Amino acid sequence: ANPTPCDERLAAIAVFTLMPRLIGPEACGGGDMVRLDAVLLSDNARVPLQPAAVLNCRMAESVAAWLRDDAAPELAKLGSPLRVLENYDSYECRSRNRIAGAKLSDHAHGDALDVRSFYLADGRRLELTDASVDKPLREALRESACHRFTTVTGPGSDGHHEGHVHLDLIRR
Repeated sequence: ANPTPCDERLAAIAVFTLMPRLIGPEACGGGDMVRLDAVLLSDNARVPLQPAAVLNCRMAESVAAWLRDDAAPELAKLGSPLRVLENYDSYECRSRNRIAGAKLSDHAHGDALDVRSFYLADGRRLELTDASVDKPLREALRESACHRFTTVTGPGSDGHHEGHVHLDLIRR
């Protein structure tokens, strides 16, 4: 298929592969899916996502813009540039919080990413859920994410997000 306008915008800020339309059981899947391999920072440094995230293009574009324009500059204030985003989960055909009978998760449409940690060039690993990580930094990252995503959920929210921060573009 031909690239969509979203794919063309994403190409300026990310390294990705177009995916075929994903069709899963129930209402899982979607069109305009991509495998987001890395985000290109303003200095053209690549920040890989480990593992690569399968997302719909709209979500991939939001993740890439957040990393490039918000998270990387905030993390650079620590004296070392961002080098890797580690995530737990992207596209997966499943119910919310893996509870049988619950509504489908936004992961089931490629509209969600679970962020675990950031790795900096100097070798530091910063978990967003670690209370020992600088609180103003964690608050700035959360605030910037709240401007890009419709849901930002982490520890203390419901017991299902204690080890990561869930970002999504839930349709409201």
